[in-house]
Amino acid sequence: MAFKVGNTEVFNDQGNLQTAGLFDGYILQCVSFTTQTNLSGTLGGASDPGSSDGTSYFSFQFTPLLSDSDLLLYSSNICVWENSDSNDVFYLAAYFDTTRISIVNAPVRDNNARSSLTRTYLALNKAFSSWGTSQKTIDIRIGSGNGTGSNMVVNTYLDTTYTPQHETPEISFTMIEYRKT
Repeated sequence: MAFKVGNTEVFNDQGNLQTAGLFDGYILQCVSFTTQTNLSGTLGGASDPGSSDGTSYFSFQFTPLLSDSDLLLYSSNICVWENSDSNDVFYLAAYFDTTRISIVNAPVRDNNARSSLTRTYLALNKAFSSWGTSQKTIDIRIGSGNGTGSNMVVNTYLDTTYTPQHETPEISFTMIEYRKT
């Protein structure tokens, strides 16, 4: 069986990726982790966040199979907003040990004209080289780029009227290990 995007075969039953748009190679492993974690309150942050800034949102362990492979970390969209006008700049970052894998700042922010409250969606999508074959804990952190991170809300519906059974959305983090040919 083949997986296609449009008319282009991107993955076949031999495990080979066959698209110039992504990369040429094959997947070694693909592991997904899911959480329904939601946060609110003072989450902290920094203008140049390190591995202990902000608040740990979710963590998972990953062990590459090969030391010379490449890794791709991506996530679902995570909704972040503020309850009072005190932040305006949010970030989502991933670390192992003290090494930053990726960081994204709010690419688009929606400010409510009446209240000046900021809301945005953040997601990770980063390719990088394997760190070796040892197991590492990937720590996903959320915070405010202008420091305090007070009055922040993460992954909770604003209006529960139309939310099925008022459930918190599931957020997935996926790590793909692949080898270029």
